[in-house]
Amino acid sequence: MQPAFRHQHLRGYVEVMREQVTAATSDWRDGQVLDLTEAMFELTTGVALATLFSSHLDGQQARELRTALDVFLNGLTTRAALPGIGRLPTPGNRRYTRALAHWQAQVSRLIAGYGEPGTRQDDLMSRLLAARDEEGRALSHQELSDQVAVLLLAGGETTSSAVVWAVHLLSGRPDVLTAVRAETDAVLAGRAAGFADLPQLQLTGRVVKETLRLYPPGWLTLRTATRNTTLGGRHLAAGSMVLVSPYLLHRREDFHHDAARFDPDRWLAGTPATRGAYLPFGAGATKCIGEEFGQAEATVILASLLGRWELTPIGGPVKCSARLVLSPASFPVRLIARSATD
Repeated sequence: MQPAFRHQHLRGYVEVMREQVTAATSDWRDGQVLDLTEAMFELTTGVALATLFSSHLDGQQARELRTALDVFLNGLTTRAALPGIGRLPTPGNRRYTRALAHWQAQVSRLIAGYGEPGTRQDDLMSRLLAARDEEGRALSHQELSDQVAVLLLAGGETTSSAVVWAVHLLSGRPDVLTAVRAETDAVLAGRAAGFADLPQLQLTGRVVKETLRLYPPGWLTLRTATRNTTLGGRHLAAGSMVLVSPYLLHRREDFHHDAARFDPDRWLAGTPATRGAYLPFGAGATKCIGEEFGQAEATVILASLLGRWELTPIGGPVKCSARLVLSPASFPVRLIARSATD
């Protein structure tokens, strides 16, 4: 998997992000009200699908896979909370079974299409098909299908939630929002962000990083102790299951000064950091290999949106949906088109 996410491939992936942002916002209108949670999920799953399958995927297939993914994610969350519920003949379980079967059939057809002449070699699926382990073994069909699901979850809902939470946090810090808009105006001048813009979008990048501190998508993870150890004064035997909450860790005052405050400048170069106290992408052997991809995508989307639109929240307090990913259940905003003189 790691070769597919090497830095040299990021330029091509960011170009896909730029194209998808432009397409997704092309029909937005001044004064329109939309659910930003839904709009960003559609955008980021579109990015993930286009990055994975490039020209192999048409619009209808993308919509069907997005719908199946949403049902699939809801079903996984329910099964994690209530392990035995999957055996009951409920309407929700039937929807889950149908969505899973449709998902598997669609992905199988897409993977099979890569054996046809003229298949592109510059998308993620091509790189996954070419990947080999230390023994020269390629990924099996089932492993490829599983990786597609993981990549869509990681590249879809996690990034979309980060963008929406960032807009929410910025709405409470008008001073930071004004500074971000000044940065996007100077760098982008109303266009969508691209790869060459990323080094200049320093504040926007810090906003993304701070958002991931306060609202890490992977808010609760399960780990297994690989050896006997002591944690918090308690003995843990090898094989013990440990729940880790980056959400709680990121809000501890002993690790993050004024931890409840949204402060992107805490990430300015030279600011002291506590090792192991910031884990939005995990750590060690389980760290997400798509960290650079995810940070770039959230930065590209946020800068592109804020450069062209005022996104005014209109729905009152935000309700959190704690599925596999921590995301706003709904986040209605009113779109106000920005002019070059704003």
